[in-house]
Amino acid sequence: MIEDDFLSKKINDAELFIYPFPHMVINNFFEKEIYEEIEKLFEDNEIRKLIEPSSLSNKLSLASLFDQDIKLRVDEILDLNSRRQLFSLGTNTFLSSVLKKFRPVIGEIQHALSNSCLTKNRNSTEISDSLSFLHRSEITNLHSYEKSDETLYYEVQLGVNSPAYGLPSKVRGVHVDHPAKLFNALIYFRQKEDNYSGGDFCLYRFKDSRAHLYYVNALEQDCTLAKVVPYKANSFVIFLNSNNSLHSVIERHNTPIERRYINISGRFRFDYMNLNTAQASKFRIPYLYERFFN
Repeated sequence: MIEDDFLSKKINDAELFIYPFPHMVINNFFEKEIYEEIEKLFEDNEIRKLIEPSSLSNKLSLASLFDQDIKLRVDEILDLNSRRQLFSLGTNTFLSSVLKKFRPVIGEIQHALSNSCLTKNRNSTEISDSLSFLHRSEITNLHSYEKSDETLYYEVQLGVNSPAYGLPSKVRGVHVDHPAKLFNALIYFRQKEDNYSGGDFCLYRFKDSRAHLYYVNALEQDCTLAKVVPYKANSFVIFLNSNNSLHSVIERHNTPIERRYINISGRFRFDYMNLNTAQASKFRIPYLYERFFN
């Protein structure tokens, strides 16, 4: 499809950044007219009922674009070209272009791989041609441990962070994503009237060569801020998940406008990352203090 090719070309032409971990940033991801059409989804009352934005401060709410009720509503709101481009985010053409773009750096996280389905053989850094894509709704238990399943399960979601009130707050601190997740992407839909600070995407690196993770979380004092990707309308950011893919979002406070985006992710039914070698002691004083007093 033309829409597949258009967005796939955006991925193919983008610069792949290696520092502090593999990622890409693309401005003006959708065509202007398409972006403005898709933006209407966040204002639609029926879709908002399905997203169910929280009334609490700075809380995340997500709803699958492929939920039947949302999909039907999208069909009613958007014109054909906008629908095609939006739903192309969940096609084999687009997802394959993402993996092809990251292919040269898969070898750099080879130490984190615990299964050979990402490679043609154990000595290769090529992503397997046999890798297939399915929406996560295709199976009843995505979280069951199935190393023999060479499928990458994808999700495309509408996301809303509720307005932030009171003291500065983050949806989540510095962390890496779930060890079964291969990549994660965000397309921002910042509102025109949103002139408040915060909500930018932050990329970190560990201060020393040793990783200090507490399952998937890290202490900010162990990390150095390496890059900030602004929360900017129609911008796209995607990164490859590994033990070193430390990220967070700049805190927001007294922000009466919600933060909006589309989230795209791909994950396996098993933990492709081995987090054991990156674990720090849970008896460290800074960890205990943050865990129980913050």
